[in-house]
Amino acid sequence: MIRLRPLVLALLAIVGIGHTQAQTLLETGTLVQQNNLSSQAVWKQGYYLLQFDRIISKPERDAWSKWGLVYSGYFPKNTYAVALHTELSSEHLKQLGVNGIVAFRDEWRKAPGLNPMAPPASAFENPGGLTYVIQPFAGTPEAQIASGIESMQGRILGKMPYGLGYTAILPPGRLPATLPAWIQLISFPDEKGEPENREGSANHRAHYLRLPALNPALRITGKGVNVIMNDDGSLAPHIDFHNRTNDLCTFDQGSHGDHCAGTIMGAGNLEPQATGNAPGAHLTVYNYTTNPNSGIGFFSFPASYTQDSIVLTSSSYSDGCNSGYTSLSQYLDQTSRSHSSLLHVFSAGNSGGSNCGYGAGSGWGNITGGQKQGSPVPRSRQAGRDGWWSQN
Repeated sequence: MIRLRPLVLALLAIVGIGHTQAQTLLETGTLVQQNNLSSQAVWKQGYYLLQFDRIISKPERDAWSKWGLVYSGYFPKNTYAVALHTELSSEHLKQLGVNGIVAFRDEWRKAPGLNPMAPPASAFENPGGLTYVIQPFAGTPEAQIASGIESMQGRILGKMPYGLGYTAILPPGRLPATLPAWIQLISFPDEKGEPENREGSANHRAHYLRLPALNPALRITGKGVNVIMNDDGSLAPHIDFHNRTNDLCTFDQGSHGDHCAGTIMGAGNLEPQATGNAPGAHLTVYNYTTNPNSGIGFFSFPASYTQDSIVLTSSSYSDGCNSGYTSLSQYLDQTSRSHSSLLHVFSAGNSGGSNCGYGAGSGWGNITGGQKQGSPVPRSRQAGRDGWWSQN
């Protein structure tokens, strides 16, 4: 028995070290779980974070409506943003499994780094002020949103698909000291993109899927698959693209898109060694944009999926380096959640020699942008013809 004591003490130490208080992870920091549901408390109408000790299923969240609660987003870990449209007692919240409740704070409404006194170029896309993306709490009436933006001397530019918010023009200068309570998040539009994948040759292994000599059973060429490419403009006439493109670009800025299109679906007629990954696929080409009001590229959904059967998008562009999870990240996640066969594919980035604020030194700035931070979003890295990873 005496010989077991060191082991028992070690196990107790491990258990003690591993026990930490539950926290909510916000972009502005962490919030310790409150455990503040006293039996006498009554919570008035407003906007809150509800903290649980487990993930709440969608049917459970849908049932909150009978309690006057409207689900408006998830925060790790096990925390849910809600709009409360009636009064609720702590006892009612306990019946739902709530451990803690926190009134939504004004500091959480502003995206990290939001500085109206030093706006990015993307904020100047529309004349008359600064462009913002405003995400209201779910269930907020449109009339209340419109009047709230007018009270800030602004105007609505457009409504984003999938109920993800609005773009609006607000006056230059500082935002009001207190934002309207119905705003869940306000941010600038994502940065304008820059082309990536500059040098090197594709070193893919797609030949195995389509060549009879290598794999007679598959013969997968991408025929019947419709792809969107967001890039720098129209494709030049080329035998490898013949009759398999739909050019919807309004301007042309170079040949980066031609290079990427060849990697995606070039037929290899001119140079068989340069055959693309899916030489039978059909490609729709848009100018790359992060403007939610454009109606093109990423923002052509849901119509591109439901009417044009687009199931893949490809973008070899960045929209900043280490921009974090942005409104565009959320939008792309929502398109994939709403359309189960849709996949967005991105280049990993051209900033491999940069730090980009990660804190790990140069060589770690490979995920360039907010758009690439989404959950179901693959990022591909470029290899040269010798098989070594590109350092760009």
